[in-house]
Amino acid sequence: MVHDDNDRKAKAGRGSRSLDLGSLSFFVSKPWILAPGIWLAWFWLAFEYDICAPATFPGFRPLGVAFALAGAAAVFIVCGFRWQQFQALGKIRVFPYATGAIACLASWFLAMNGALNLPAWLCVLLCLFAGICSATILLLSLICFVHFTFRQAFVALHISLLACFFAFFVTLSLPTAIRPVLFAILPLLAVLTVAAELRGLQLSTWRFADTGQNASRPKRMHWDMLGCYAFLFMTVSFIRSLAFSGEGLSQVAAYSAPSAVTLITIIATGIIMAECYSFFTTSYLTYYYVFASLMVSFIAVSRAIGVTANFLLSMLEGAAGLLLCILLLCSVFAEIIVYRRHPVEAAGKTLGVAAGGCALGWILREVIGLVYPAANASVAFLVAFSFLNLAIFLFGFSPNSLQKFITGGVEEAAEPKDGMPRKPEKMTFEEAALKVSEEGGLTEREREVFLLLASGESSQKIADSLVISYHTVRAHIRNIYAKLDVHSYQEMRDKVNAVLERDESVAPDGHSH
Repeated sequence: MVHDDNDRKAKAGRGSRSLDLGSLSFFVSKPWILAPGIWLAWFWLAFEYDICAPATFPGFRPLGVAFALAGAAAVFIVCGFRWQQFQALGKIRVFPYATGAIACLASWFLAMNGALNLPAWLCVLLCLFAGICSATILLLSLICFVHFTFRQAFVALHISLLACFFAFFVTLSLPTAIRPVLFAILPLLAVLTVAAELRGLQLSTWRFADTGQNASRPKRMHWDMLGCYAFLFMTVSFIRSLAFSGEGLSQVAAYSAPSAVTLITIIATGIIMAECYSFFTTSYLTYYYVFASLMVSFIAVSRAIGVTANFLLSMLEGAAGLLLCILLLCSVFAEIIVYRRHPVEAAGKTLGVAAGGCALGWILREVIGLVYPAANASVAFLVAFSFLNLAIFLFGFSPNSLQKFITGGVEEAAEPKDGMPRKPEKMTFEEAALKVSEEGGLTEREREVFLLLASGESSQKIADSLVISYHTVRAHIRNIYAKLDVHSYQEMRDKVNAVLERDESVAPDGHSH
């Protein structure tokens, strides 16, 4: 595994750290990194600030939110297991724009529902479409991070939180008549920022999870981590559903939701400054996890003993929810970057489990309310959720487990005391294959075929992965052999291995052994 700390700039001494804005210049030419933040602003406005006016029939909110989350979970899970088809759809130029346009229209109608007085069934259907399209937009946004290191993705995500802060408060600052327009445009704006990047994106490099140098890495998703996230999100959703059934929540949310966004933005600013001063460490994520997990348990107990919704409790609840979202996205980045899983598969399965947990939390609360109207039933569930969350935190997926997951089971390397750069790690097989494809002058499609072929995939599997015919794959292989001047699969592998051996024969200082 390539440590992200390897690209930290060497310092002359431990005690002297100066501000280095050059470390952020990498992100200036990549406006698409703002897309997750824009999406998060839309999500927070829709589901936390209550910008979507509720329909005029009882139970709209839990029903609408449940449909939106269930639709999003379905999209995530289907795309996670059918990532080849989603990858093919993503390359269709009109697909992202059409998705953004549908999300834009659904958001506008929901935000204007107070004036339009739409039928109840149409409101629920719009929530479903909004959930489906927003899930697709988030997937399109996350797969653009495939060529980042984990450190770059982590910092970029926190930069996007600044965009979340800006979009959130600009929307709220507008007059009530204009506010729904900007709110509705946010999903389309997220699509516009990533559209250009998607057209030139190459995903084939990330199909090496179970072959070559990555054979020791887990072939399955980290289901213990996903189960922990699902339970945490289910608890948060159960608490939110319970809170929305109370009185005066809209007034509390009007202050607590902006405060939670502000608090997370302050944390994000601190992370960005830490990057400028080269203080970056993946331990920040464990702090997020500790705060979010313990806070969710604390809030569940508080609600169980009868503490009503207030500004402080709602703000901490919102901050814990936002930190969980950041943890979830960082876990997606780790699955993609550290474990070399396909980005659509990693994002789809990880986000699908979390969204499913959210939907289950809303549905469970409503079912309990119908079957056992007395408040004692909800109190019992809150107490159970609190203790189960603590048990998972202490004995299941602990902060140490999260740290091992993020680093691939390898301890972070300490900063060299003498200020000299660390010894770079050896080139991986997929990196050598990519170098061979570049030296051979392969086209983009030939490179995709070559990387899959070099990893050990059969021609039929390559055809299925790239959604092309078997005969087209064979034609590409013939062209690849001709350009690389090889005559067999073994010769092609030998050519890649020769690049690996050449890399191993060069010392870190650039001299041969």
